[in-house]
Amino acid sequence: MAEKKVLGDYKAQYGSLRDYIEELVRSNPGPFPRQILTAVGMDGNNGIYPLAYSLVEAETTDNWTWFLECLGDDLDLHSNSNFTFISDRQKGIIPALQKVFPSAEHRYCLIHIHENMKPRWRGVVFKNMLQKCAFATTPQEFERSMKEIQDKDTSLYDWLKEIPPKHWSRAYFSEKWVDEACIYDMAMKGIGDSIPEKWVDEAYYLETWKKVYSKTLDPINSMDLWPMSKCPTTLTAPKYHKQIGRPKKYKKKSAEELSQKLSKGGKLTREGGSVKCDNCKQIGHNKRSYGKSKGEAAKSKGKGKRDQAGKSKGKRKVAKSKGKKVGMLEHKLTRHQNGLE
Repeated sequence: MAEKKVLGDYKAQYGSLRDYIEELVRSNPGPFPRQILTAVGMDGNNGIYPLAYSLVEAETTDNWTWFLECLGDDLDLHSNSNFTFISDRQKGIIPALQKVFPSAEHRYCLIHIHENMKPRWRGVVFKNMLQKCAFATTPQEFERSMKEIQDKDTSLYDWLKEIPPKHWSRAYFSEKWVDEACIYDMAMKGIGDSIPEKWVDEAYYLETWKKVYSKTLDPINSMDLWPMSKCPTTLTAPKYHKQIGRPKKYKKKSAEELSQKLSKGGKLTREGGSVKCDNCKQIGHNKRSYGKSKGEAAKSKGKGKRDQAGKSKGKRKVAKSKGKKVGMLEHKLTRHQNGLE
């Protein structure tokens, strides 16, 4: 009863959806526990612009397929549209993109790749190696960077080899990206026409940017002021599968957040990072701990010598005590013999 009071009635909330739609239409003329699917783009000012979102029960292939089909209808995209999608490599979205947009390019977010490798390979060294492979512009440069990873850690090399480089390295991106990079470089160097609008797509025009933000979402009234829907049918709540276990109160932290532990002074620790020695230029220890292993070895060796010397001394003491006992027995025997005489 208390849970129902706090969270509300699941079925009753679905019954109010049509009234909610009426309120949205009134306040914005024009156009329950779930997971949210989102699609965002980049505007002409290199800012994030939300395109669409939807609440679904789980990130499955069917839900992603339905979401991408709706997105294609809204943006007038076809199956042969040559757009670029960037995702976090969620299992459901990969086959959905191949099905709905087979001609589109699917690239993987480098931040998520780095987050996935952090639990096993932490530190700035591995991060820089990954970025070097991702930012390589030729296959030869990419292979050289991968060879450096192989020499450093073969397990990381095998893990990265399972991810096709065409999804995360510039060296294997399509010629479309190369052409855009060349055009940008020519414009920066002043080669060709000096009017920048002739070198880029209309999506980067100032007029297009103004049109994108010309529509806004106005706030709505509270539920008691919503208009009643005249639709004779009501929406029924879909079947909800309650997750096993206690509901989580906090979000699932990433490896980056878990490694950021504060010290007593309020500063971040160096846990998970790689240190380099100024003396021997090797990674794994610093200048202060340089030679510590040699000192410990010498200390251990000296301790072994002392233990061996102690054992020898103990043997000498045992032999000396045995000699004393033999001498005392001989002395008593001699006195006994003299007494008999």
